[in-house]
Amino acid sequence: MAYKISKGSTIQGDIKGEDDTDRDTIIDFGEDRIDLQTNGTTRLKISGSQGQVTLNEAYTFPYTDGNRDQVLATDGDGALSWVDPGGAGSSMDILKIALASETNFTWNGSSGDFHKVPFTRNLLDTFSGTPFNTSTNVFTAPSDGVYEFSVQLTFNNIQDDVTQYQAWLMTDTSSNDTYTISGMYAAALTQFDPPVSNAINRLDLFTVLDMSANQTITVYVRQNGGTQNNCHLLSWPMQTSLVIKKLL
Repeated sequence: MAYKISKGSTIQGDIKGEDDTDRDTIIDFGEDRIDLQTNGTTRLKISGSQGQVTLNEAYTFPYTDGNRDQVLATDGDGALSWVDPGGAGSSMDILKIALASETNFTWNGSSGDFHKVPFTRNLLDTFSGTPFNTSTNVFTAPSDGVYEFSVQLTFNNIQDDVTQYQAWLMTDTSSNDTYTISGMYAAALTQFDPPVSNAINRLDLFTVLDMSANQTITVYVRQNGGTQNNCHLLSWPMQTSLVIKKLL
């Protein structure tokens, strides 16, 4: 084996560059690997039977080429792999649920009461750990991040003596006097004021929230005025639904 060196000295078995004052730049021929080291740290490693390339001992490139138009994606633990375009985006956590197809939700109570909307039919869930509990109807953020919420409520047989119908996104709490928590807010939206008796109206609510892990969100409906025993939310087909996306 021959080595070509422009200047400096060699040590038997390795090539040691002495261009730097500290003489700490080394090309090390190890067992089934070649390392380029600076200041005692391996910056580049070529190793294994496939000659995989590792940078800074932090991440390793795949040893084969991907398909056309594929891109590199990291698993966050040092491994890179080829994925289809949008592969990282396709792993975006998305949750889509709705009222069960055989259920229409009707509420009773006093004017101004909050009523939890019972989303019970899971249409799509790419989150791990099923963060939306269809028994309690509470979404618990599985990790810190930015979440997008899109709510669609379809009201049927609304009453003409009601002042206003409202849809709310808020933290799950037993108290009706406060629904705000740190870093979040209670969102409210009305689309008909006053309502028309026996009409069908749809109420849409959209917001983006910066949530911490284990913070909760629940969808509530509230009406002001009226007897609250005639109006209900329609379920099928997809007339009352909730979509949650984790953006970041």
